[in-house]
Amino acid sequence: MEAHSTWKVLTSYLFPDSGRDRSSVAHQRRVIMEIVNDVSAAFGAWETSSSEVSSANERLAQLADAAAEVGTMIALQASTYRFEWRSLSNRAEKDGSSVFVLLPAFVKVADERGRLLDKPHVLIHSLKQRIGESSGRQSHG
Repeated sequence: MEAHSTWKVLTSYLFPDSGRDRSSVAHQRRVIMEIVNDVSAAFGAWETSSSEVSSANERLAQLADAAAEVGTMIALQASTYRFEWRSLSNRAEKDGSSVFVLLPAFVKVADERGRLLDKPHVLIHSLKQRIGESSGRQSHG
């Protein structure tokens, strides 16, 4: 695990400085606009007005840009993280319902030196939904 941490730090120097590298910025913007166009085309049947669509597209572009920045930041850190999609109980409950994970937990599993944590640290708890006999309740974590 420590070698992986060191590798992540060393390879971070190979990434372009997104604030200064114009080709990197232009490429990221093109990819984000492709995502925005794909989403807009997929949900175009439910559009109500062109100004609403334009506003929604701009917000989606901002969200995708922020996600790209956060993803790069996390990938280049020495610490190691994971998404946890599993539910503590994947079997049917006594009332006949089942619990499904809608959004995964985001967990830090290794520190800045690459050492596994004794107990993983949950940074963002999962969002779960109970489906079935007594459905309708959402739970976190």
